[in-house]
Amino acid sequence: MKVDNRVTWSGVRKVGVGYSIVWKKEEVAKFSGGIGPRADIFDAEMLALALIVRRCTRFAKSHNILRIHIFSDNLAAVRIINKCSPHAAQYASILFRKEAHTFLQGNARRSIVVQWIPGHSKIEGNERADKLANAGLDSRPTPFFNRTATWAKCRATQRAAKSWGRLWAEHPHSKTVQKHIPRPPALKLHPIFQNPSIPRSVSSRLIHVMTGHGCFGEYKARMPFINGSAKCQCGDPNQTIPHLLFHCPLAEDSRKLLFEAAPDLNPATLFGTPKGLEAVAKFIYHSGIGLYK
Repeated sequence: MKVDNRVTWSGVRKVGVGYSIVWKKEEVAKFSGGIGPRADIFDAEMLALALIVRRCTRFAKSHNILRIHIFSDNLAAVRIINKCSPHAAQYASILFRKEAHTFLQGNARRSIVVQWIPGHSKIEGNERADKLANAGLDSRPTPFFNRTATWAKCRATQRAAKSWGRLWAEHPHSKTVQKHIPRPPALKLHPIFQNPSIPRSVSSRLIHVMTGHGCFGEYKARMPFINGSAKCQCGDPNQTIPHLLFHCPLAEDSRKLLFEAAPDLNPATLFGTPKGLEAVAKFIYHSGIGLYK
């Protein structure tokens, strides 16, 4: 048994669901349909699992089948479908548990396995479910709800991101931000902050350097509630971020890391490329700049 889903837009959002049930190498049941514009991929995957387990258990009872094996290429759905804890597609879990547990309680020898398989790997059952899900996009949708929680959350995120982008474009930014954050912020975390080899003490100071808000002399001097001098430990009267990155003699040995990534020490390269940001992170680690003192 294989489930799948597809989402597409043709002016109107469409969500398709499809599954195929195979017994003794023959397809004995299938489903292809749409679930309306106010649903999401996760809804489709979860609902497909709930629908297929209902169809499978009924077929298994009528044919004295003890074992049901369901495959899905959505790992999140596989992990959460049998959980009763609150989550975005809890309605599907309730339907799934009702059908599955009723079937299992009828005979101690019965079993149901829900297993993840990789998508787009030319697995025969997977390809069949793909076609059924695609066909569901063209069918008349059957909305199970006016809107799902998953869709509503996705919609809210999209609106917030759009508003955030507009505010970012309309408001002025400091010279530090203009140089160190060359692109507008995005919802997806930059790979540099997902690198497990970079300690959090370094990634947090990298953000301080990028925004200009951190344990730096210039910043402390502008904030009356922070005790500290604007003077750098090297003797320079104003400890700015450019001074720490490019001029401070105390960080001379660590500065070679920056030269390796950008021989001209161009901020556009250092802060606008993954290689450059990684070099800045290493520089922060080796030089110790930005530590609270």
